[in-house]
Amino acid sequence: MPDDPTIPDDAIVWRFVSPHQIVAGADGEGVQPSTGAFDDSSDGDPMSAVLASQGRDPASVIPKTCPGAGVVAFTARGLRSLGLELERAPEADEPDHIVVRGNKTKSVKKALKREARWVVAGKRTVE
Repeated sequence: MPDDPTIPDDAIVWRFVSPHQIVAGADGEGVQPSTGAFDDSSDGDPMSAVLASQGRDPASVIPKTCPGAGVVAFTARGLRSLGLELERAPEADEPDHIVVRGNKTKSVKKALKREARWVVAGKRTVE
């Protein structure tokens, strides 16, 4: 399916990052998502994300069974600038769910890692 034009370029996209996908920050300080946080799912489905909405807490996209997880944010424009396409894919328990389609090469995942901004800081589980 082609990119969804109903998702505006200035839309904020949240991506859940599990603790095992969090690594030390580039400067040795803080944390950042690993490039693996931007892989498609192991069953071949595209990378999942959630469209932010007014008044919604980004922590609401973290499963209750995943302590230490975080959430990073991007703009739809930023994702599209990397050649990725966004598609609405509502789920029963997550009406704002979307998928991010496209070839997530090593350079694309490195760009996603650089551009990711924590909106809920995650915690590393491995030192």
